[in-house]
Amino acid sequence: MLQSMPMESFSINLVYEGGGDDLNKNWFGPGEDAHLKFVVRSSVRALLTFYVSHFDLPSDRTKVYEAEVKPGEHELSFVVSTRDLRGLYQLIAEARQLAEMEASSEPGVPISNWKRVLGDAEYVYKVERETDEGAQANEVVFPVFKFSTNGTSAMPKYNYQTYPWMIAVLNDFSRGINASGLPPLTIPLGLGINLYYERALKLAEEAKEADEAIKLMKLAGVSLLRLDLPWSLVEKERGKYDFSLFEKLAKKLVQKGIRPLFILDYVNKLYDEGLSPHTDEAVEAFSNYAREAVKALSQYDPIWELWNEPNGFWWPKPDPEAYVKLSMATLKKIAGASQTIIGPSVGSFDYGFLIPFLRALEETGLYGELAAVSVHPYRTRSWGPETATPEYEALKKISKKTVVNSEWGYPADRSAGTRSLNTLRQAEFFARIYLTDLMNQVPITVLHDWQDDGTDPFYWEHCYGVIQSGQREEAGNSLQTTFFIKPNYYALHQLSYELNGYSFVDYVRSPQGIYLLRFQNGELTKYAVWSTTGNQEFTLKARGEKATLTHLFGKIVEIYPRDGLFRVPVSESPAFLKIQSDINS
Repeated sequence: MLQSMPMESFSINLVYEGGGDDLNKNWFGPGEDAHLKFVVRSSVRALLTFYVSHFDLPSDRTKVYEAEVKPGEHELSFVVSTRDLRGLYQLIAEARQLAEMEASSEPGVPISNWKRVLGDAEYVYKVERETDEGAQANEVVFPVFKFSTNGTSAMPKYNYQTYPWMIAVLNDFSRGINASGLPPLTIPLGLGINLYYERALKLAEEAKEADEAIKLMKLAGVSLLRLDLPWSLVEKERGKYDFSLFEKLAKKLVQKGIRPLFILDYVNKLYDEGLSPHTDEAVEAFSNYAREAVKALSQYDPIWELWNEPNGFWWPKPDPEAYVKLSMATLKKIAGASQTIIGPSVGSFDYGFLIPFLRALEETGLYGELAAVSVHPYRTRSWGPETATPEYEALKKISKKTVVNSEWGYPADRSAGTRSLNTLRQAEFFARIYLTDLMNQVPITVLHDWQDDGTDPFYWEHCYGVIQSGQREEAGNSLQTTFFIKPNYYALHQLSYELNGYSFVDYVRSPQGIYLLRFQNGELTKYAVWSTTGNQEFTLKARGEKATLTHLFGKIVEIYPRDGLFRVPVSESPAFLKIQSDINS
């Protein structure tokens, strides 16, 4: 019979610290050597084997490194060449206890004991248990343990313990320049990201971390950076303003090809006792701050937004009438001079705020001064981005205005139990938000947000980011600055890279829930395709010897026609189709 060594003699912890010199990261350029580092804590002599497996083809894996470790704590470093890698890969480690001089004769321990030892060990995630099916009777078998995250499966302490170990190969690409006004429906000119102003201001610093963050934004296709321009931060004494920090940031962003989207918002303790401005004096003071902001920063051609979610962030409680009073006074004072102004930035499609706002635009004669109506189309996790289409259509019809999405995302927290989104589903939804906006003629898509706002795996506000929180702790020790991207980051990178410079033309939606969007770049045509109803196949009649289908995480599949028809497999993860001629039917 098969036997295994007593589990009490074997425990192992692995912590993936990524690569890089003085910045931890899990992404690399094509052909760049990925210098990876692990912290290993083992109670026994063990064999560690590392593999990479493509996210689009998880069953196919390649061994990249193998090493024996002795009992104790060690730092394990090795190099993976990305020369033959394309796309996003999961890093998997297998640990097998090595036999000593004399094998134990004790019988195998129950599975419950295996789970007790592994499952209770912090920073260890048991994916599955394997045994050698071909082992002979009475042979001693040492089970194999797989690791692919820095955390426990049952009760993670930090959100990044639930994120997969990754090696991402990012392709650099040049983009068009974001012109004044609303951006065109050209990828990625309307793609934006949220970043809280405290973090955003750090980008202006002359530091490697700041330059690396901006580089990462550009590689994701980010063309707009949305951030607060807090009234209280720039007017600390009545009538005196200091925009120097924001001027420095705006200058650097524009130099790097990113356009700022400033939110004129929030309270100032100098007025109305720190409540949202509602008296005539405070409304006048707020509009003056907005006017001075335009004077100081308009040279950088920002987009201006009138507050952030007044139906939620208004003190002491949301007040449509007070918000309309403030927004009209502010719009009147900053309108003109080719400013691009959007509002009211309501959470969801809240007509309790939208209707009074739109009515006031007509009554005050300021309708033409607003470039677009901004909304935040958040919805429940079970509703995909495509469900916003009828709401977009209704608002465009009512407002007779362009509608923009100035904030929207899906969190990958664990608060919803089985209804929670994992990081791969979050990635699919982030890509589909952008594509859904384009097919609805929505020229701005601001995703929430750039970085996880904390490390609590059960608090949704901490789990929206496309990169992990910079504050990572492993076994009580603070690591150096971390730039670990998440799968949703790679989804944006891949979409922006594949469709860079392509403009949305039209789309078709089949009764089976398949979406096919057509993009044009001069004479070149590409398609984005996905399903909202699981894996399917659709047929295209087109001229050409072959088509290429690039999956969301970078895997390329060649499709050859049969009887003049291309049979294209689709899933709920968007893919990008290139064919030599336009679709005939």
